[in-house]
Amino acid sequence: MEQLRLSKKRQFGVSSERTEALPEQLRLFNEAEVAARPEAPEPDLETITYQRHKTRTRREMNLEDLPVEVVEHRLPEEERICQSSRRSFTRNEH
Repeated sequence: MEQLRLSKKRQFGVSSERTEALPEQLRLFNEAEVAARPEAPEPDLETITYQRHKTRTRREMNLEDLPVEVVEHRLPEEERICQSSRRSFTRNEH
């Protein structure tokens, strides 16, 4: 009965990430630190002195010389009223 209780506690009880430190495992992570040369200077970071420009597509270049025509359509006042809220529409409302 005691074994069952301990087994359930181990399986469903409060768990923690803490484990005993094994000397073999600690040495694995120290290899990189031992091999690293702390006296080596850090490399200088390059600074970017320019900005890249977005390349224009062929379509943008083809449409560049075409004239732009703005067409406005006006509704009569009686058609500018919303059916659900009975408010009148203003410009750029949907």
